Amino acid sequence: MKMEFTLKSYETMIKKIYESGYEFVYYKGYEKYKKAVILRHDIDVDLKKAVEIAKLEKLLGVSSTYYVLLTSDFYNVFSKKNEERLNVILDLGHHIGLHFDEVRYGENCDVVEKIEEELEVLEKYLGRTIDTVSMHRPSKKTLDENYKIRNGETINSYSTEFFKGFKYISDSRKNWGGEKKIYLKL
Repeated sequence: MKMEFTLKSYETMIKKIYESGYEFVYYKGYEKYKKAVILRHDIDVDLKKAVEIAKLEKLLGVSSTYYVLLTSDFYNVFSKKNEERLNVILDLGHHIGLHFDEVRYGENCDVVEKIEEELEVLEKYLGRTIDTVSMHRPSKKTLDENYKIRNGETINSYSTEFFKGFKYISDSRKNWGGEKKIYLKL
């Protein structure tokens, strides 16, 4: 399905998903639903835009997960303004997760160890537990590994359970249905 990359088109898509009998759910507990959608946003560039989407989703009755990079070249997650933005997203009823960039650490790093280190930093910063991770441009190795983070207590959104067990729709490169991180349980 080809759509314009606008908030209005996004709203239309959300409404069509609802009309098709799907429930928007969180990673934990999705099994309880016959037709489940797990909605996520990997924030690569702009936390200000993420707040706009979070407000729209709140109006539509949708809760999703917003994944933030600790090592972004485009925003400083630790700035006062971005801390406020993250808290707005949380106050709207959404979740915050870690968006992890393995390239930052080089090929020979222990990926799980580095993810767990970044999780600790984000948790201390936000003062809450972070229980999901999304990989930023994951390597084939990372996709194949099915990493168990914190002994499986932290959800890996690229685990086999989610990445291969759901239909995966993305808005990468401003193209709905190209590669919005939506998981549909059919």
